[in-house]
Amino acid sequence: MWDLRNFINTPLIAEVWGDPFLWRNAVDGVMNYQVWEPLTKFLRNEINAEEFAQVLKRQLAVLPRHFLTNSWLFVDTHDTPRAITILNNDIEKFKAALVFIYTWVGTPMLYYGDEIMLEGGPDPDNRRCMDWKRVYNANTLHDFIKKAFRIEHNAQAYNCQLK
Repeated sequence: MWDLRNFINTPLIAEVWGDPFLWRNAVDGVMNYQVWEPLTKFLRNEINAEEFAQVLKRQLAVLPRHFLTNSWLFVDTHDTPRAITILNNDIEKFKAALVFIYTWVGTPMLYYGDEIMLEGGPDPDNRRCMDWKRVYNANTLHDFIKKAFRIEHNAQAYNCQLK
């Protein structure tokens, strides 16, 4: 059987909205919408912590570690409303979402504009042009994201030393 991953000789990440379990042997990872949706519901108080934890526990139980590590974690994408919008401009909840994607198993992915809390509703409103005037504004999350990255980077280094 022909394997696209071997042919391209680079990690293959799929945009899968459904259960990533079905893709665990076909690709190296997915855009982890199965975690994104309950994360946003949890932060919006639409599900409780136990319901959110069940999704995470299931992924740890059924998906190979390398698959989860290669899967992208995000607060929003080109196909979802902007996180700051669906979180009703609650910056603390937005930061909590960022901390989660930088500390859970996976590869954090930022969509352009996350660092300036770019607003946007459903597609195509979520694809607004970058607001370059806000990029250099003091009210951005650049420093916060750098700190979250350092936490994630240091955790990876620590995990490597344990092996």
